Amino acid sequence: MLRWQYVRLLTEFETFKHREIFAPALRDGTSDKAPTARQLEASCAEISRAFRAYVMKWSTVDKNACWEDYREAAAAIIQRLRDHLEAEGPAMRLLLS
Repeated sequence: MLRWQYVRLLTEFETFKHREIFAPALRDGTSDKAPTARQLEASCAEISRAFRAYVMKWSTVDKNACWEDYREAAAAIIQRLRDHLEAEGPAMRLLLS
């Protein structure tokens, strides 16, 4: 299923960000980078949990029987992911500078 492929992709991206960006910023970063890294780490974990919950819920439901609810949930999680990535961009640039 495509949703589970997205879970795998997002998990790999989350792992990469935590290992390669957040952890070094927390370990070696200046005092102004550590709070940003902690905030991004928490935000990343939260959106990951939300997406996994969405996938778990809708993987076991007959989407045709509740199409409107499914459509609204899909639109909402897609928007949350977009908003998260947009908000994350400037802070990631700060950590990478």
